[in-house]
Amino acid sequence: TGTGSWDVFGGVVTTRQTLSYQLDGQLSYQINSEANGVDVGDVFRADGSFQKRLWPTELGGGVPHFLYGVIEANLISQAKDTVKGNRNINSGGTRLLISPGIQYVTRWIVEGGLQIPVWQDLNGDALELDYIARAGIRINL
Repeated sequence: TGTGSWDVFGGVVTTRQTLSYQLDGQLSYQINSEANGVDVGDVFRADGSFQKRLWPTELGGGVPHFLYGVIEANLISQAKDTVKGNRNINSGGTRLLISPGIQYVTRWIVEGGLQIPVWQDLNGDALELDYIARAGIRINL
């Protein structure tokens, strides 16, 4: 994003959903190409998410309203960047993030979570991530 390069990515996603929980998994790889002398390191991701219905405990009729507890894990490994043919020794590395959250679902969805870095093995003086708060609203049409 923002580098001017044309990048290629691919992956596989799997989901298992029941009336009380949902389990998601994803593996992906992004090949970042060079543009304007900058080649951002390629990225491998392994993501998993578990969502458990907390409320209602029993299903009824009408338009349903659900409250889910969510826990997500993200393993992200990025190769070092290259700038004008020189490897940036202070870039890339591997991170593991855990994200507890909550999700309210009806005809629209309100969700939020806190992404917590639990392990970071970065190259050189690459910047570590701090906590990341995420929130969103979606409308199902």
